[in-house]
Amino acid sequence: MSRFRNWHLFVICVLTWSTTWYAITYQIGHTSPEYSVTLRFALAGVTVLLLCIWRRERWLLSLSDHAILALQGSFMYGLSYLCVYHAEQHLPSGLVAVGYSAAPLTSGFGALLLFGTLITRRFLLGGLMGLAGVALIFWPEFGKTATNHSSMLGFSSQWAACYYPQSAA
Repeated sequence: MSRFRNWHLFVICVLTWSTTWYAITYQIGHTSPEYSVTLRFALAGVTVLLLCIWRRERWLLSLSDHAILALQGSFMYGLSYLCVYHAEQHLPSGLVAVGYSAAPLTSGFGALLLFGTLITRRFLLGGLMGLAGVALIFWPEFGKTATNHSSMLGFSSQWAACYYPQSAA
């Protein structure tokens, strides 16, 4: 099988990430956030397994390694998305996207504090540019959010989503 080109990978990421907010929006109010996140990640897991079978990939990890990776994914992705779903119940989707785009920066500072990993100017500049870009896209959403109890719950959930960011892997 041929390798993907960089632009293919970029398009896949953009389409996947941009459409995920629609999925969240349609699920909010119809199912609990816990059920929605579990369903989405179970479907994603089955899809990856089927792709591996179709490509005849060898699974070189032990059962205990798979269990550790499942646990890590549950905390890094599942918990993060659970917080996003809870935030989406109280805030506009665009505002949640802006908050979530801060996750790489949060991860970088967490790695600095926990592991002494240096933060480069390039990383900081790239993270700030990404955050600014997402903020500019959703700028009209900022005016729709009143400072009330519901919005504060949403901001709290959004902060938690950045505290357990998926980009820390």
